[in-house]
Amino acid sequence: MPAYSLAAEYSIENISSLEKRLNALRSEIHMANKPVAHHENTPALYYIKQKLWEKSINAILSTTPSSKTGSSYSNILYGISLQGLKKTIKALNYYEKIPDNSRHYVTAQLNIALLYTHGGLTYKSIDIINQVLTNYSSNINNQLNNRILLILGYLYFKDKKFIKSINIFKKIKAESVYSNNALFGIALSEMERKNYTSAINTLSILNKKTNQDIQCDESHIFIAYAYEKKGNHNKAAILYNNAITHYEKRINNISQLLKQNKPLVIKGIIDNNTFIVSNNKIDLSGKMPAIFFKNYIESKNIAQTTLNLIGKNNYIYKKANNLYSDYNDIINKLLLTVLSKRKKTLLDYLKQTRYRLARSHDRLLSN
Repeated sequence: MPAYSLAAEYSIENISSLEKRLNALRSEIHMANKPVAHHENTPALYYIKQKLWEKSINAILSTTPSSKTGSSYSNILYGISLQGLKKTIKALNYYEKIPDNSRHYVTAQLNIALLYTHGGLTYKSIDIINQVLTNYSSNINNQLNNRILLILGYLYFKDKKFIKSINIFKKIKAESVYSNNALFGIALSEMERKNYTSAINTLSILNKKTNQDIQCDESHIFIAYAYEKKGNHNKAAILYNNAITHYEKRINNISQLLKQNKPLVIKGIIDNNTFIVSNNKIDLSGKMPAIFFKNYIESKNIAQTTLNLIGKNNYIYKKANNLYSDYNDIINKLLLTVLSKRKKTLLDYLKQTRYRLARSHDRLLSN
């Protein structure tokens, strides 16, 4: 594994320095960008992503001294931090301070719904999310709408309302980054209904995807399991063997990526924060705030534009390219961290699949 991947993924001071360099570069090349809203790049966001709850609270208080009774955004951040500290009632109080005309109201309601879910009150969570979708749809963009639908679908699944969960999952757009999650949710719901043929048809779609995320990988063992539950042990054994081959190839692919001593080749970026590396689809939204990815992509575009316009020997291009390289280094560290975890998950799937294959062979012999 490259030496730089073993370093800390990022520090708040490092991120702050990158943002200052980007702002200075914008000024130097007279870009007409609107200044970044203060709330988008508060240090508290980065501490929250690192799950450093006490530090995020301190950052909120130092940035906005009156945050306890201050803006809706400060109350959101304060509530998330308290939620992380398991101070559920206090977190709920901060979310409830946010008025329904605030742009952060939907986020607050979703967080309240998750609090109820963790407290075992799934029906309350479902009611809240349905009210949000019914009454505040104009405040919800497509990506957030798909995410809310995904949460609602899994809440219905958790509540054993499988037909409702299937209907909700089907509303998620095929082009959404959540489409694979939705397909997997449909398959799980159909399995619970003992509709194994429908589950198999849905899992087959995931099987054929070329860019693999966790849902695609997991579908290989699940489709074999669906045939096993259906009673077709011959087909199950064949598919368990196929799954073993799939997992072995995937583990080897990721192992090679982790070993290389150069930056990963990013083939594409979806919705700013989902990266395609080799045939791996990696969502980094849980690792960094949205503003970081916007800045990363902007730094890349500036570097490319200045290269095309003034060439690589100009000092402006060199500054832009160095900034992009520093952003890219952090992205690489995050990608390597996720890939390392994914490899462990795939090793676990491989172990489970070998066990299930052995059981299938036993059943075939007994029959």
